[in-house]
Amino acid sequence: MLKPTKRELRINHLEEVRDKEEAKKSNLQRKTKIRTLQFEWSDGREVGCNDVEVLEGLEPHPNIEGITIENYLGEKFPPWLLMMKIPSDGDSSRVFDNLVELMLRNCKWCEQLPMLGHLPRLKALWISGMDKIRSIGNEFYGIGDGSTSNGVRPFPALKVLGFRSMKSLLEWKAAPVDERANCAKGSGSEWSKISHLPYIIYRDWVEESLVIGGKVGFIVATLNLC
Repeated sequence: MLKPTKRELRINHLEEVRDKEEAKKSNLQRKTKIRTLQFEWSDGREVGCNDVEVLEGLEPHPNIEGITIENYLGEKFPPWLLMMKIPSDGDSSRVFDNLVELMLRNCKWCEQLPMLGHLPRLKALWISGMDKIRSIGNEFYGIGDGSTSNGVRPFPALKVLGFRSMKSLLEWKAAPVDERANCAKGSGSEWSKISHLPYIIYRDWVEESLVIGGKVGFIVATLNLC
């Protein structure tokens, strides 16, 4: 069901969409006046038979500013979301340069986070309920696919970073540009399995707040520098 406003579009009950071709009929690549998109599947499902191809068919235009994805049950994200860029003329591709906010909620079967560190204007990132994520590494920073390179600071505009209910997360690797790798400690039961957080998160990325939380809600993290 489409619920549009002037600049926002919410599409819910996406489990009712048959396949990629039906999803493409939404023609989001040409709806350039829309600035924020919310894609929502119904809660309570255990299996997402066609979630990957449906989300692939919902590829937005490159100037989108906000994306929210809820209750997606694919084991992976489609290329446009995983790489955070879409095909352009010829063999080139275009990054979502204007994306300011991204929220991923209850994508519980996904085993890999999108590549995000190369997004130049991303200010707010909220991730919760991604039960299969065990490690955060170079792919999160956008390193290794040509999006960015060693020596380039990831997440240049990030102000708020929120995590919640990442129950399988065991490892959070520092970016290669982080000279004081793993030199900030996080508190709270949600993070008891992770002994250190990358120093760059505390000092260099997040100008306003790093937010982590448990089952109740997001809380501001207590971080102690080494």
